[in-house]
Amino acid sequence: VGTSMKYQGCERLAYEYAESFAQLGHSVAMTACSGSKPPDGVELIEVEQGGAEAEVKSLPAYKDRLKEFDVVYDLSHLHAAAQQGVPAISIFWHDPVLALYPEPKQNIVGISQYAVRQFQRYYKQPALHLDIIEVDAKLYCPSSEPVTDRYLFVGKMSVEKGALEAIRIARKTGVELDVVGGLIDGEANRYSKLVEECCTGRIKFWGNVTDEEKIKLMQTAKAIIYPVGQLEIHSHKSVEAMLCGCPVITWDCGALREVIGTGGAA
Repeated sequence: VGTSMKYQGCERLAYEYAESFAQLGHSVAMTACSGSKPPDGVELIEVEQGGAEAEVKSLPAYKDRLKEFDVVYDLSHLHAAAQQGVPAISIFWHDPVLALYPEPKQNIVGISQYAVRQFQRYYKQPALHLDIIEVDAKLYCPSSEPVTDRYLFVGKMSVEKGALEAIRIARKTGVELDVVGGLIDGEANRYSKLVEECCTGRIKFWGNVTDEEKIKLMQTAKAIIYPVGQLEIHSHKSVEAMLCGCPVITWDCGALREVIGTGGAA
């Protein structure tokens, strides 16, 4: 299930997987919110926008079709395919300590070693580790434009992603900061408005931007400041930033040290 924010992590990954399989001659379909543009030759099954609740509402739109496919690559929070008894590769995206969703019993994949350990700890069953995630590196290569003195925050406008903490750090250290982030349609915008109000002087609020705008900011930022307020089992934005040649400054928590390696500071 996609969202209405213009820039994405999981959605970009799903798009590239679907595009690659279609180019290899496979028949491919993908679920995404209304208005999404799938790759050429890929069928779009429109579903509700939003997170786990939207997934529940959307399931009737495609659950009867799941058995049509030889392989289901399931990126949903609720692992809809496996819950319907359809063989699927189920990727989980949130630390089990935060999101105790019902988990299938086979073909479980974590995208960090930390994720695999947490899955074993909380669900008492093993998970596979996805060693490689392929993306179109041409999108993220470092730019020929000079790096500026401005730092960057990228994330959903919600408390756990740490936009206000990034602003506090920028003010305390006296650095310039660009704040990028959006909301899923229908979610409360009080936090976003508060973040925007706090973006004054050397701190600029960009709000919801496109993938291309986000990448350009990453290519020219001095570093990303990512003071996330929850355990994370991966970080798409950190990987995207490093592909753009942009260092990542974050807390040493969850999988972040594993993800950024020597490409950032924890």
